[in-house]
Amino acid sequence: MCEFISLITDSPDIDRLKEALALRGREAIAMANPAIQRLLGPSERQFRTRANCDCGTSLGSSKRAPAPDLTKTIAAKIKSGWSKTKIDRWVADQQKVHDRPKPRDDSYEYWAQLIDSLLALPNTSTAGLIVHSYKGWVDHEEFPARRREISPGQDLAESLQRIQMDEMLVVRQDLSRKKKPA
Repeated sequence: MCEFISLITDSPDIDRLKEALALRGREAIAMANPAIQRLLGPSERQFRTRANCDCGTSLGSSKRAPAPDLTKTIAAKIKSGWSKTKIDRWVADQQKVHDRPKPRDDSYEYWAQLIDSLLALPNTSTAGLIVHSYKGWVDHEEFPARRREISPGQDLAESLQRIQMDEMLVVRQDLSRKKKPA
């Protein structure tokens, strides 16, 4: 299983979107997950934010599953002749993967700033994120996703702290009130 953070936006300018993400060490890789697609508005699109997974992300961590129970796997390794030392090392490696420290580009403030920067793009009224722990292909897996919208005036970093796995958090702004560049 791997966690991926998907970006949701209605930004019509994909080049500027990619530029804004690249400035923050991310990408805009088009994707077409059916569970996410059902929640999108007519002009919204979905993107992965990196080619590799986002395992260990702080987003959605309040509902993240605990470390997997390795008891059965350990028993199988003993049965296949693994030594205690080799098993201990393997268990330690598994724990390191599960407890991997968050990268610097994964704080709630980081994601709030990224969403704010996307909302600053011309003709962009929505930007948001969803995190899912995929068991299969990113573009094919079905899951019970749900959408929650907030306004730009709400504390985005705080909302991101409460985001749950499979919850799409979208900031929607009224473009008629958006300041036009001088």
